[in-house]
Amino acid sequence: YQRRVHGKQWYQRRVHGKQWYQRRVHGVVKSASRAIGDMPMMIFFPIIPMLVSTAFTFGWVYMSMYIYTTADKAELPLPDGVVLPSAYSAETTYVDYAPDEQMQGVMWGHLFFFLWVCQFIVYFVYIAQSGAVADWYFSRREEETGKKARGKGDEQLARFPLCRSLGRVFRYHFGTVAFASFLVALIQFIRVVFEYMARKFDKKNNPVAKALVCCIRCALWCLEKIMDAISKNSLVFTAIYGDAFCPACYGSFKLVWRNLARVAAVSMVAHYVMFLGKVLVAAASTGVLVAILTLVEPYKSTVSDPLLPAALTFILSYFVGSFFMTTYATSIDTVFICFLVDEEGNEGQMFADEGLKNIVEKHAADSQRIAERYNDGAPTKTQVEPVNPGV
Repeated sequence: YQRRVHGKQWYQRRVHGKQWYQRRVHGVVKSASRAIGDMPMMIFFPIIPMLVSTAFTFGWVYMSMYIYTTADKAELPLPDGVVLPSAYSAETTYVDYAPDEQMQGVMWGHLFFFLWVCQFIVYFVYIAQSGAVADWYFSRREEETGKKARGKGDEQLARFPLCRSLGRVFRYHFGTVAFASFLVALIQFIRVVFEYMARKFDKKNNPVAKALVCCIRCALWCLEKIMDAISKNSLVFTAIYGDAFCPACYGSFKLVWRNLARVAAVSMVAHYVMFLGKVLVAAASTGVLVAILTLVEPYKSTVSDPLLPAALTFILSYFVGSFFMTTYATSIDTVFICFLVDEEGNEGQMFADEGLKNIVEKHAADSQRIAERYNDGAPTKTQVEPVNPGV
């Protein structure tokens, strides 16, 4: 009987802890939605980097064709037995174009440059949006209207927070973004080289070699994902404190390590919300198209089957929705890191919204007990610096 009672109590504590995490996750997602609502220009900001990335890709492809087709010109004598037309009977030599091996080697560096620049653009957009969301989080709300206080004073949100964040990135964090993108691009380059070598030497049907290749491929993929997650957390930490990449990497890793359960919960809910948003955008766009093709003239009479246009619209709108939902994912990641920093560094005067703040105050005892359990009974201590938006 005692074992049954103990098992029931353990199950109740587990359910209660799960509900506690779910409340915090929902609070983080709601705060991210409010941040985008207060700064709607963040949704359209990635369009400019996308155009830059597209132009760079076209330029890179053009230079790749130039490098790949570069050859050494050589004039060689005609082989014996070759008969030329009467118009060229006087010719005794022919021109041979051999691939330039030195320029072929440059192609690898050209590929790494492409990976680095693409990753740099991704991280540039990420840290710019993270800086705006962090400014939004660490600003107070007006008591009368409930909106974020706007202005240049302490604990106030700038009139144009995204522009202010871009200014900080250009002035202080360009090297941080370059170094973070360099690390991820290096792993991507190693993956490309490994796949090239694996395809080149994959001629023998050796099961041991195939298993080893699969293990290395999986390890490199995991390494890239881990480095990408660490780099993004570091960029958020840089957006909050202004630290360089290595100190930010160390501080953010410790912060996330102390909150692994909540990180997993937020990641799971964020991926679900992202997928749901993409599907809803694609479904809404496809539904509108099908309604137009089947109900509006002249499309109703001229289009016999709307299946193919609907399928193409769904695919294109899904990718467009994925592009814009990255802003929402960035906001969720940033709000979550800001919440962890706020909870540990600003005890008693948190900047969190009322929903998150009430959850923290209501479950303060549970949070302390769980933290002590994960720290072997030692009391928790503030391990991050308090955030002062005025600095």
